[in-house]
Amino acid sequence: MPPVKRQFRGFTLLELVLVMVLITITLAIAAPQLRGFSRGARNHDTAMQLMALCRWSRTQAISEARVYRLNIEAPQRYYLTVQDQDQFTPAPTDMGEVFNAPPETQILVTRTDGGVPDHIDFYPDGRADQAIISVMQNDHSQRQVVCDSPTQEYRLLSNSEALR
Repeated sequence: MPPVKRQFRGFTLLELVLVMVLITITLAIAAPQLRGFSRGARNHDTAMQLMALCRWSRTQAISEARVYRLNIEAPQRYYLTVQDQDQFTPAPTDMGEVFNAPPETQILVTRTDGGVPDHIDFYPDGRADQAIISVMQNDHSQRQVVCDSPTQEYRLLSNSEALR
């Protein structure tokens, strides 16, 4: 009986090259659309962090019966302080560190009356200064953290709400 020959099935070099060419073309088409993704994500992360700081400050102000302040040093620095007697000192936790937004990001605070404050205060009775925190990038994309009334929490507007 003659030995049985096994045939190994595999890919030819031509097939592998064609697959690599297709992957390269697909990436070349998708890359320009993904270019701004990381910048947009950093913009969103900065807005989320500002919203979290606002909510934390409000909670701490109520629980400790002290005024907390979110200081914004335009265009990119922000940090929390707490009222101690007649002065404001850094918040006593990691929340009291100085935060820096990414280099291409600018932060602007405006009041509903059009004023441009450099801080937002959170009071022991649950009230907060009413303001809009705009987190903008050089390409003019924007996220907004707003407080609709002095007794409500700050919230992040969706893209459709921010366009109104």
